[in-house]
Amino acid sequence: MMWEAQNAPSLAPDFRKFVFLDIQPSRMRDYRPEHGVLGTSGENISPFLAGRTKSERRDIIDWVSELAEPIEDIDFDKTQLKEVMLFVKEGAAKISARSVSDGPLRFLGLVTALLSTTEGTTMVLEEPDVGLHPARIHLLAELLEQVTSKGIQVIATTHSPTLLAHLSPESLANVVSLRREADGTTAAARLGDLDHFDTLRDSKQLAHLVSTGWIERAS
Repeated sequence: MMWEAQNAPSLAPDFRKFVFLDIQPSRMRDYRPEHGVLGTSGENISPFLAGRTKSERRDIIDWVSELAEPIEDIDFDKTQLKEVMLFVKEGAAKISARSVSDGPLRFLGLVTALLSTTEGTTMVLEEPDVGLHPARIHLLAELLEQVTSKGIQVIATTHSPTLLAHLSPESLANVVSLRREADGTTAAARLGDLDHFDTLRDSKQLAHLVSTGWIERAS
């Protein structure tokens, strides 16, 4: 399924403002030259965060702590060659980007990209919920909807019925269900256009309906 944020622009999209985000923890672990842009794979996460204000970093840290791991703060090491690496603080421990596990590092990149992008940008994400504990997926839905309320469009693919269950009615209506037909073609249906969308929207068991194929049968 593809979820498109409810605050989609009414005009034709400007593809120059599309960002196809593919966060790769393996590319986030090295020293990088200061003043680098984040990069679509998060490769310059260390210098990028080093250039944010304390307030901006605090917002990012708070979200990552809720979504993945309880990170208290982020610090930086800078070499004589003006290359930077981030360290996360967890209690008395200070852990370099080289030793942070993939999950927290991936969500650090995802949250940083979402909270730092500029108005008018369209962020394209594939499976943003991968690796996230089911009990925290509601926070991801909250983060995505917060971002779209600031003039940013998010297009995301997902197979998670739990993520859909935590979307607002407006966002749920804009979910596009993709279904492979017998002839090999792909059919797309916007959930808000289904005859029985109200049943889905008002159900207390939305995740169950999605996971048992209700949408495919209704579209």
